[in-house]
Amino acid sequence: MPIGWSEPYAMLAQAYADTGDPDRAEWAAAMADLSEGRYAAAASRLEAIIDGPAALEATIGLALVSEVQGDATAAAGWYQKALEIEPGNAEARLGLSRVSLPGASAGTGEGAAE
Repeated sequence: MPIGWSEPYAMLAQAYADTGDPDRAEWAAAMADLSEGRYAAAASRLEAIIDGPAALEATIGLALVSEVQGDATAAAGWYQKALEIEPGNAEARLGLSRVSLPGASAGTGEGAAE
């Protein structure tokens, strides 16, 4: 995630909150955390909304958290789960191909959905 995206995500979180979409507000706040390197906070926020209306966004977000932490195995699991939610999702397909490339880091962290 590019540096400097924290502020736009924080503004997006406020906009979602103002329009009555708390799950997507939480997702956007998690993306702000991720862009600031607060990986545990981002993962915690995303796990809290994984079964709600923003499940796809949360799942892809958890994949990104795993990916930036160097855990390609967990990231692949999350991207695959996102594809179960929405087959053909371009972001999930791109992420899965990125972490499946030769040389992608394969960590031992937990995180892929069961």
